[in-house]
Amino acid sequence: MPEELEKVFLEELSFYERDKKMRYVTSAERIGRKEGKKENLLSIINNSKKEGLSPEIIAKITGLDTEIIQKIMENETVDIPLHLL
Repeated sequence: MPEELEKVFLEELSFYERDKKMRYVTSAERIGRKEGKKENLLSIINNSKKEGLSPEIIAKITGLDTEIIQKIMENETVDIPLHLL
């Protein structure tokens, strides 16, 4: 985006945020948040596994499918559906 157009955009965005009393979240921020949630889920799953919880119980805790939990517990590569994050 040309620099002058970017200045206008950011100014308009600032007015919009103040008017709506909400901050605009960029695509990069949304992706970063989802990645953070994914890492958190993986941490919960791995810690639960260490504590001896079954895949069924971990699935109830995380809201993920038991099959996905089992794959993660077996260190298989899994794509967690974005709508679950």
